[in-house]
Amino acid sequence: MKSLIRPSTAAVTDWLSECRSERPTFDITSDGTTRGYFKDDFRIQLGTGADCYRHACSALKEWKMFPSTMATLIPSLPTVEQDTDLAVAYRAGPLWTVNPCRIVDVTTTKSTNGESFRITYATLPGHVEQGWEQFAVERRHEDDTIWYIIQVYSRPKWWPVWLVLPYARYQQRRFQHLSGKAIMTAIRDSRCQPAKQ
Repeated sequence: MKSLIRPSTAAVTDWLSECRSERPTFDITSDGTTRGYFKDDFRIQLGTGADCYRHACSALKEWKMFPSTMATLIPSLPTVEQDTDLAVAYRAGPLWTVNPCRIVDVTTTKSTNGESFRITYATLPGHVEQGWEQFAVERRHEDDTIWYIIQVYSRPKWWPVWLVLPYARYQQRRFQHLSGKAIMTAIRDSRCQPAKQ
């Protein structure tokens, strides 16, 4: 969905309901590789200890990693369950794009090395990009540090994005850094001590 005015929540919600029958556009090749996709891997240390990990996981579940200055989620608090559809509204200059996604995995893992919580979504038809994005919080038992990690595979799906690819890639990296700041802010008042930048 593209518009010169900000689309209403009702319009986006109706459009999302029409996307229910669509399949994600992210396609891993048969040998498991992701040829042709840009890969981004962003990570930032949030602090240390069990309390920090708990607060960071809660922040993910409440979608506080989305920087409000750059992106708007519709619905504002999507259900953190597999097969939940959501849209990310983003403004670039005079143009609004609304980008549908589907949660494809929600995972909590524990091992001798640590524990983690992850939310992964994939793009749906109508998204200006094609790909997969994962938000994760990890606790490493070796030093009890807590990390926020974003992993992305993406490439432009809407042809105008190819024309402004350096700008699009810049905005993706900007989102990741702002997301890191957003989750730091979300846990700032908790008992954990965020790492100095």
